Amino acid sequence: MGGLAIKGAVSKLSGYGRVIGRAACVAAVAAALPAPALADGRSAVQNLFANAATARLAPSFDQKTTQATPSLVRGMYVLTTSKGEFAGFVNEAGTLWGDVNEMRVYSPSGAQPRPITTHERDALRAEMMSAIEYDKLIKVSYGDGGGRKMLMFSALDCGYCKMFEQQFSKVGPNNNLAFYVVPSSLRPIKAGGQEAWQGVSQIWCAPDNGQAWKHYWATDELPAPRQCGIDAAKAERDVHYLSSLMKVAGVKVTGTPQLVREDGVMIHPGDFKAYLKLRSPVQSEPKLVWLAAADPAVQTATPSNNKINVGEKLKKLFN
Repeated sequence: MGGLAIKGAVSKLSGYGRVIGRAACVAAVAAALPAPALADGRSAVQNLFANAATARLAPSFDQKTTQATPSLVRGMYVLTTSKGEFAGFVNEAGTLWGDVNEMRVYSPSGAQPRPITTHERDALRAEMMSAIEYDKLIKVSYGDGGGRKMLMFSALDCGYCKMFEQQFSKVGPNNNLAFYVVPSSLRPIKAGGQEAWQGVSQIWCAPDNGQAWKHYWATDELPAPRQCGIDAAKAERDVHYLSSLMKVAGVKVTGTPQLVREDGVMIHPGDFKAYLKLRSPVQSEPKLVWLAAADPAVQTATPSNNKINVGEKLKKLFN
């Protein structure tokens, strides 16, 4: 994926806050009371400021001019300042705010913000995997799809990705599986990746982008350019923010191809054939706590090992 740097990243969110007087706090709470959920994410900004105010803190950026753009995870927004600088991720309730370095919990009760715990992060991961906007990704189906949702981070200029696609094209028709592809380039646009990201945009915008994806790997041919609201720059941003949110939830996308199960566990190449035989989702729909407009409670979950070594082991995938 290339690991794009985030400008203005929040390294220590406590540094973003400043203590405000009691009178100002009350006024801030009154002015920033949570409003009904809005499609543009304004309620997420309002909720964050209201929760911070109850703790007698205030973010250093301006509430009125800060933009909250929906990410590819329903209920999570990307905050940017009036200057276009990244200001963190926030959930609809304004109870989570931070970045890949640190995510903090903001409570409407007035408690001081604190780092998210490991168990809470695991619960967040379960919710996020269910809330990914799969219908906005590139769906590549084989057979009847198998009732599965394999998330795959891939890149048009990735040699291992080409190896995977060529090999799987031979065994895919004999299996029931659906890949939900997060397409990318190994190079950022600023580092010479404009052409590759334009190719990503063309496949993403194709009327049948799943077939366009298969066709590209079989022929190296891209579909004709088509307007769909996803240009090269937006594709790069959306993919970068999704991979960053995955890292926030404990799923580290460190390369391509990267395969992720429905519960957020990385698929080891040696386990891939066993995965193909499974036909039922590995988990039920999680109860929404972090991605709903509610005060989060500490969740318990069993941590899992998400580490994977793609490199040499990918070559053994189909042996």
